[in-house]
Amino acid sequence: MKKICFLADSHILDTESMITGPAVQIHLLSHEFLKLGWDVHVISYHKSGRYDVQNDDGVKIHWIPIEKYFRLRALFRVWKKLKELNPGIVYQRGRDPLSGVGARFAVKKAKIFLWASSGDTGVERGALAQKKVFFKESTSSTGIYYL
Repeated sequence: MKKICFLADSHILDTESMITGPAVQIHLLSHEFLKLGWDVHVISYHKSGRYDVQNDDGVKIHWIPIEKYFRLRALFRVWKKLKELNPGIVYQRGRDPLSGVGARFAVKKAKIFLWASSGDTGVERGALAQKKVFFKESTSSTGIYYL
């Protein structure tokens, strides 16, 4: 069975988090992948310190506690969870250090990494719009893609 893991700095099931566009997108995409028969996991920070797995109608949410002054610890926990799950695809939406963790995992383990961002401050202002490029595969053999 194909396995995908979404990395999220928040999730709509965390009542302490603000509901953001990336959180909604990851929730919707994860359930669509599940309908297609994928093994779907979401690794998400939890603002109240939850550190367990929650089943969201078949999507497995792996909560990682986020501590105000020890964010690096959370990133190590995300790395450990990625190694445990060993997904074929890692998807990260938004601008967060999780992008680096997901990309590094993909390079080291020869997996596919997808990253998406939106807004004027997401990437170099106007660079993609001027080139009319909205999806591009990296030129190396890393399996890193960006939208």
